[in-house]
Amino acid sequence: TWVSAVLTSAKLNEQLRDNMLALSTHLHSGAAGDGAADKSIQKTIDEIVNTSAALQNDDDFLVTVTTGETWDITVLLYVTAAAVASQGIRIAFTFPAASTARAGLVTIDNSAVAVVPVAITTGTGFFTHGRNVGVAFVRVDAYFVFTASGTVQFQWAQDTAHASNTTVEAGSKMLA
Repeated sequence: TWVSAVLTSAKLNEQLRDNMLALSTHLHSGAAGDGAADKSIQKTIDEIVNTSAALQNDDDFLVTVTTGETWDITVLLYVTAAAVASQGIRIAFTFPAASTARAGLVTIDNSAVAVVPVAITTGTGFFTHGRNVGVAFVRVDAYFVFTASGTVQFQWAQDTAHASNTTVEAGSKMLA
């Protein structure tokens, strides 16, 4: 509850992040077909990239899948980056070849909310959040139909390589 207080953009970002993490849900209809969450992976330490726009595998966010499964995967990121235009984050997934994937994405920062629904290709960056903002909450909802077994790996990089840190902070989650 906000009573007689000034709501700064930093506090709003924290509140939005905490609320979205608390409310996040996802479904998985694998072999068990129960729609239950199989994995909830939470970062325990910050992951930092600097001076690299090359997509790299996230240290924590990956799951193994089986042919014939359908998954909804949600990634909840709290991202900090230099408050300079185009120095944000670029994201992607790698997944078994010939599988089908679609993603929707929501970003919330101190100046805007964006929603981007797209079809995604394995290993290809499908969203860039490069705004003149130092902090953002990014929610990625991806839907996969697997025609082969393998690994789904979340990837990210700096939008534009620069010497300042781009950080996916501890507490960010992947629900799969």
